[in-house]
Amino acid sequence: MTRANLSLRSAAAIVASGLLCSGIASAYESENGVPLTITAAIWKVQVENVSIRLQGRDVTVSTVLYNDTKSPQSAAWYAYTPLFHQLGEGETHLDKTFSDLRVLVRGRPHKTEKHVRAYFMGRDITERLVKAGIDPTPSLDVPYTKLNRIPKVEGVTPEDWDASITYAWTDRIASGERSTHEIRYRDLPQFGPEEISSDSFSQRIRQYCGNPEQVRARIKQAYPDAQLVVVERHEFPLPSMALREVTLEAGQSKSNSSGGHLLISLACGIDNPNLLPDIKGVLGSADQTIYLMTISVDDAAAK
Repeated sequence: MTRANLSLRSAAAIVASGLLCSGIASAYESENGVPLTITAAIWKVQVENVSIRLQGRDVTVSTVLYNDTKSPQSAAWYAYTPLFHQLGEGETHLDKTFSDLRVLVRGRPHKTEKHVRAYFMGRDITERLVKAGIDPTPSLDVPYTKLNRIPKVEGVTPEDWDASITYAWTDRIASGERSTHEIRYRDLPQFGPEEISSDSFSQRIRQYCGNPEQVRARIKQAYPDAQLVVVERHEFPLPSMALREVTLEAGQSKSNSSGGHLLISLACGIDNPNLLPDIKGVLGSADQTIYLMTISVDDAAAK
């Protein structure tokens, strides 16, 4: 895709967002999510506890490690993005770098190393970009003078590219010691508007082990005139934590990022019979990826 086409797509997205209901425009633009995968090479260290807490879109992943061996042990951690690119200002998830990620080890801030790899037409062009004085992180603001310095790939000058970012850190755990790793970041879920009466809304609810009619009744109880809701689908890939017990907790933040009020949280494996916004439960033998859906209603949408 050329930069001209990217500009057209950005302009179209901005126009579309302007046509949406005022006050909740950002929430009513549909957009794909960008999950952050968190994994670790823990070798001989035991995992004692894993928990995920979501407040609004603020995520905290906490893991307690225990070294029950007779010698010090090391653990290596990685938090990495999928391949992503940048389309323009029309994107709500414009920054997909998770630059706000913070790591605490034993309650203290811990330094992470950041690694960026860039790809174009199946080639790793990271070093080409660096030699041309260009940050490998996708951006539409790179001057053409710098772009022209990049060697062509299959006869094409890279003007936009995909990238993946990895944050890495290590921990040395003494014999008999417990170490808590707390990873904090802002989630970038898949989200968009859903008509309450639609079949697609029913299907989404079933995918998260909910009852569509009960969910509709709960929404109508709180907002009798509501026709639309904002559905956010949160994804937490934790490959190294698979088949372990994971505590999952979700609730309302002080200010909802979508401009609405969190009404219902749903996750397979956690009972929420009263369809409350706050849920907490333990997933036994959890899958590699944990999914959570939240449903929000805005006062303006309810009128």
